[in-house]
Amino acid sequence: MKLTLLGLLALASALTALLTGASALGPLDLIGALADASSPSHDVARAVVFDLRMPRVVASAVVGAALSLAGLLLQATTHNPLADPYLVGTSAGATLAMVLVGSVGLPATALGHALLPLVAFVGALGAVRVVFSLARAGGPATPTKVLLAGLVVTAFAGAATSFVLYRFDAARLRSAALWMMGGVSVGGLGETLPALLVLAVATLFAARRAHDLDALALGDEAARGLGAAVETLVPRAVWASAALCAVAVALAGILGFVGLLVPHALRALVGRAHRALVPASVLGGAAFLCLADVGARVLVAPAELPLGILTALAGAPMLLALLRRETATPLQATPASSPHMRTMPAAGEPATDPPASSCAALSARGLGVRYGARRALEPCDLDVQTGEILCVLGPNGAGKSTLLRALCGATPSDGRVLLDGRDLRACAPAERARSVVLLPQHTSPDEATTVLELVTLGRTPHLARQSSPWRTATLTAVDRAAIAAALDTLDATSLAARPLGTLSGGERRRALLAMILATEARVLLLDEPLVALDLPHQVALFRILGRLARERGVALVLTLHDLALALRLGDRVALVDRGRLLRVADAATLVASGLLQQVFGEDVDAFVPQLGAPHLDSPVCVK
Repeated sequence: MKLTLLGLLALASALTALLTGASALGPLDLIGALADASSPSHDVARAVVFDLRMPRVVASAVVGAALSLAGLLLQATTHNPLADPYLVGTSAGATLAMVLVGSVGLPATALGHALLPLVAFVGALGAVRVVFSLARAGGPATPTKVLLAGLVVTAFAGAATSFVLYRFDAARLRSAALWMMGGVSVGGLGETLPALLVLAVATLFAARRAHDLDALALGDEAARGLGAAVETLVPRAVWASAALCAVAVALAGILGFVGLLVPHALRALVGRAHRALVPASVLGGAAFLCLADVGARVLVAPAELPLGILTALAGAPMLLALLRRETATPLQATPASSPHMRTMPAAGEPATDPPASSCAALSARGLGVRYGARRALEPCDLDVQTGEILCVLGPNGAGKSTLLRALCGATPSDGRVLLDGRDLRACAPAERARSVVLLPQHTSPDEATTVLELVTLGRTPHLARQSSPWRTATLTAVDRAAIAAALDTLDATSLAARPLGTLSGGERRRALLAMILATEARVLLLDEPLVALDLPHQVALFRILGRLARERGVALVLTLHDLALALRLGDRVALVDRGRLLRVADAATLVASGLLQQVFGEDVDAFVPQLGAPHLDSPVCVK
């Protein structure tokens, strides 16, 4: 319904733009020009509509849709809510390329007009590459670093553009200055065809990969763990945004903030799922720029206001509001009256049942990871049994997280990881994640994301199976049942409508675990899943994981820093130190071997006698 309303708004905006201009043209004149092509009385109306206004309206709609979709793709791939073609240097790069070529001169032919988008694309893509190179210098490309690098590139490209324009004669300088202020001016519908083609291909790409774009909101590592093909998705999305920005600059010059204003306004209307956001951004961007172009024609009539002035006036307040939201401290709500997990340990009940089967759910052979010349994980063999909880222990930097990433194929590795005798690396990322899924230590979902939206991301591997080049995957009854079951298992149903920014640390952790349970994978790799939970909740969570292992045959591999808890409640323990898997054994065997003392030091003896302490065997009541 909301997309239908946006479509009607876009159509109404286009009709309004067709009727608005220096020549008086009423609805009846428009209908006559469109319906009766043979009548001489409509010759003037037809000339105004088809030769003057129709190309401009189509160009305005295409430019608005292209910039809006480009902003949406940049925000998803950079994890930066402030990303916009104007702010990250894409528009500035495209403008510099076109001005440089314009200083040489392109032939005023159809071929020359067709080459303009290609020139702008080269400049936009070059600017994006420079921005990301600067943002990754000295560490990962954080949203703040991407924004700062974009501002640097924009400033440099703007200065270089001004230097080139300085050498133009007066007539060319005035024409270039007006073009840079932004404004849609085309000689015919043929000039919009390259932009229409780019927009159609980019929209199809974004719609087909909507579920992967949703997963990117968690961060690259978490998205990779959910089966998103990040290595191919991110560069293709960046190329698509650069192409969209290029055709927009070629048609209308620099129009800032459209890619920032429209997607953020639509998130409040249609939600954060890209399945709805992609078509909404296309329709909303088209409607917005058509109406803005109408304003540019009527506000200072009979003169015409540069369109870039209006988009900047509309977008600057939105940027200020977003900056204030990003710097504000999110509200931490107090826990709900009874938010606690369902399964509590009973007195005398064993910590976990034995593994349901001795069959290996996952087998690693010669598994090793190398970062350049450094070995992050020495080649090792590991079998994860069906229905067991395997706790991975080791000091900081020992290689625990690297082991988990290698097991799920999230990082390049040597050796093989076998599932049912099949090498996981031969599987597509989504197919792999339907069986083995990773929850990394750090995820970065937007604070405005609700718990239900977060848990829905757990169905990403299954949605990938449904998608096709012509259809976007949708949630089925099976998907909805899995989401509801995951929320119920973690007793998070009451939190479903809550934004993440209003949750406590423990509630947020439970929401993330519910997301992983929604995948219904056979092997769950959980990197520090007990962070932000107090001891009673940690034990209660272990009970839930034990039930998963016992009743569903799910194999769980957890990295932990709590030595006593791992030895007391895990079925087996894998000890990792300095990139080497030292031993995999039950707690008693590992304690007797003396390896714990070697790895953690003699002080570990103070913790080992507590493994059977009454506080872990007695009933746990969470208040």
